Amino acid sequence: MLAATGSAAALYGPLSAAEIAPPKIQIKLGMDNFAVRAMGWKAPPLLDYAAALKLDALLISDLDAFDSLTNADLREIAKKARGLGIDLFVGCNLDSGNAAWTLEDPLEVLAMLGPLTICSSLRDDMIWETPDGASVQWTACGEGLIDWKKYAARWAELCPAVPMMIETISGFAKNFAHKKDDFWQHYDKRPERLAAFEALAKRGQVLPPFKPADGADRKLAEQDYQKGELERSIKYLREQIRLGTKG
Repeated sequence: MLAATGSAAALYGPLSAAEIAPPKIQIKLGMDNFAVRAMGWKAPPLLDYAAALKLDALLISDLDAFDSLTNADLREIAKKARGLGIDLFVGCNLDSGNAAWTLEDPLEVLAMLGPLTICSSLRDDMIWETPDGASVQWTACGEGLIDWKKYAARWAELCPAVPMMIETISGFAKNFAHKKDDFWQHYDKRPERLAAFEALAKRGQVLPPFKPADGADRKLAEQDYQKGELERSIKYLREQIRLGTKG
């Protein structure tokens, strides 16, 4: 890589920063509180954690994260968020993980729903073939099958004002027996959508489920695992996809 860069510089002059790295997409980067559900945090510590990660936005998708739903108490949460420079969003929510559970390609779902989206709960998907269909395991961003460079570029076209909020829910797989006829009692069979999903499954690989180490405190192990999944996702999207406006 260094030799190639040196050769290019010799031929064409020094490379600019823009030529070395792709231009930064000014999409806000955030998290869904469910990504770290094992922490049991209420809204104030969730905001502090989001601020520590230098995030732009926080989605609090569980009402039990609020001690009170009175207007006065909610205004205090909003005031704290403003002081930390963190946006709170609520509304039509796009979920890249649920897209895989409906046997669709998350990028195709973004193309359909992006113009209607005002909030998001995103994670990566690993999909692999099974004898009766395919299994899906949600993963940290950059560790599954989603092409995040392409996904972020499409996001910038369709809903650039919407933050990309990360909701990692990893560690287990769900099988979809779509090769069995009775499976389609509960699904709308669309051959073109299924073909895109099956193409992803052919590229995937089996992932082991999350399991705490023998003798470990299960609650603490889950907390560490969930924070690790979220923080690796944030690091990948910030450094490799250049998302976010902070840090």
